[in-house]
Amino acid sequence: MLPFLTGERSTGWAGSARAVFSDVSATTDAPAMARGMLEGIAGSYRRVSDELEIASTGVERIVAAGRVTQELPSWLQILGDYLNTPVIHQTMKRSTCRGNALLMLESLAPDLERSAPEPAGTYSPREAAQEHYQRAFDRFNRLYKEIAVGK
Repeated sequence: MLPFLTGERSTGWAGSARAVFSDVSATTDAPAMARGMLEGIAGSYRRVSDELEIASTGVERIVAAGRVTQELPSWLQILGDYLNTPVIHQTMKRSTCRGNALLMLESLAPDLERSAPEPAGTYSPREAAQEHYQRAFDRFNRLYKEIAVGK
């Protein structure tokens, strides 16, 4: 599934891209459609992650917070598997403000010790899922090239 309901605004900036479900049949049920949406969003995150890896190699972990992570913590396992990187679930309020403060501290006070809030959980990538998500990502990229950017 390509998750672009209002265009794609990250790696390709394809503003006219729209959501696409692929390989849906009469036997596809609602849970499978929902999982397809979550995997599609994870595929989009993977494209961003791959671009970031070029700029700064060695990503060790991803910290995820916010309402969706509270309501669908199972999505964090999908994300960890899809990105092949541990995802730390952070439940603190105002997590965006904390992230901005950490970025500012890198410039203003790089030697200052940072607080380490206790995570709600860590979702480590599962080896058994890697082949599935690589195939899913390959399909995602094929769809993206064909439909989102018209190539």
